[in-house]
Amino acid sequence: MQKASIIFLILIVLSIVHTRGQDIDYPIIDFITEKKVKVSSIITQIEKNTEYTFVYTNKLLKQDNIISLPRENLDLETFLKEVLNPIQIEFRILEKQIILSKRSKKVKKITISGVIRDSGTGETLVNANVYDIISEQGVTSNDHGFYSITYFADTVNLRFSYVGYKPKYFQFISDNSSSSFKELNIDLDQVILDELKINSNKKYEYLRNATPGEIDFTMQKIKMLPLVYGDADPLKALQLFPGVQSGRGDTGHLHVRGGGKDQNLMLVDGTMIYQPYHLFGVFSVFNSDAIKKVRLIKSGFPAMYGGRTSSVLDVILRDGNKKKFSGSLDINDSNFKGLIEGPIVKNKLSFLVSARRSFISIFNDFLYAVYDLQNTFVTSFLMYIVRLAMSLTLKHKLI
Repeated sequence: MQKASIIFLILIVLSIVHTRGQDIDYPIIDFITEKKVKVSSIITQIEKNTEYTFVYTNKLLKQDNIISLPRENLDLETFLKEVLNPIQIEFRILEKQIILSKRSKKVKKITISGVIRDSGTGETLVNANVYDIISEQGVTSNDHGFYSITYFADTVNLRFSYVGYKPKYFQFISDNSSSSFKELNIDLDQVILDELKINSNKKYEYLRNATPGEIDFTMQKIKMLPLVYGDADPLKALQLFPGVQSGRGDTGHLHVRGGGKDQNLMLVDGTMIYQPYHLFGVFSVFNSDAIKKVRLIKSGFPAMYGGRTSSVLDVILRDGNKKKFSGSLDINDSNFKGLIEGPIVKNKLSFLVSARRSFISIFNDFLYAVYDLQNTFVTSFLMYIVRLAMSLTLKHKLI
């Protein structure tokens, strides 16, 4: 029994001796004689006088600090601790290489929470903004005005804002603890704006009297739009307005807010027009030179128009020139038209005669004659307007 105990003790001693034999014996740094020296010079002398080499980035030693060396001669590991710790550089020794790196800074967790209220009433503010100017991150308050924001930083610079309120700023610097929690309730002050006066302009007086769903325009405005087949067609111009679409094949049929082409009431000076199209809807029956005003009502029709499902198109013709005789002649890609107007009794009774005819049939007849075919398809149209207007009083006239 005693022999076994002695053998066991001998084995323990041998293991301890073997373990100590594996300890690394670092060289003594006694070859650096300067009292103050740069870090780069220390690295150069250690690499020159020992078997060790350094691994690091150029950015790490960009400043190349001057270090005060310890007086006593120390081994390599202790020497590096004394020299590199003050300049926040860490090192690891792997065999014959010394790896240098910047000491990682401990990031602290900061949590700030609280309630945002109106300073005057104490009412909580919903969806108020909490924004950190440094990290450019933020949150919004919930339905109860509560917010909570968490950052991993030493300093937080918060801005509290809400529409109609003056913003407030708060800066928080954490202490040495690894985790910080702060309760911060904010009261925002309302912004009282000065009185703002808006004076109307007669130029925009029509906006005050605008009726929803109603479009009024004159032929001068229609002629400013791109022409269709060389003619200013009011039905084509209406298709450019919201809620109005054309039929298939770019025809002149009006489909207002999903309605059909037969659900529109079309009037010319109060007279109903049952077929306002020519050539399957490519041309309208309206002569633009004789039109004074066009009104399209897409909703809320007045009782004077009766009942229609889709819209009301009210076309008002010109009375004619009551002061002098005048006329016009126009030839375009598809038709030619003319207009004559003038006074019968000056400033009292006037007339207006307008005619419009297509010349597409001329080309069709020529082609049918060349190829000796029978023409059974009518492609021409003729429309004329004869109008007399007599002024009775300032508010009444006879048409």
